[in-house]
Amino acid sequence: MITDAKAKANIAANVQRLMEMHGFTQAQLAEATGETQGAISKVLNGHHMPGAGFLARLAEALDYSTDKLLAKPPTEARRQSA
Repeated sequence: MITDAKAKANIAANVQRLMEMHGFTQAQLAEATGETQGAISKVLNGHHMPGAGFLARLAEALDYSTDKLLAKPPTEARRQSA
């Protein structure tokens, strides 16, 4: 079972990784999702669990699925299976 804290950490790590891959700044992701830069910052710092709508907009902007945003980041998943 995934805890809220772990889900927040997974989302934060995945969003950060995907932002870097796409070359997005927080301001650009905020504009793409219709959220504030402060809301993006809270997600990236693991201080906010985005609701379903926010999560869907993040996934769409980052060209990623919502279930994968909640999953262990790829590097963490590899580390734990080793």
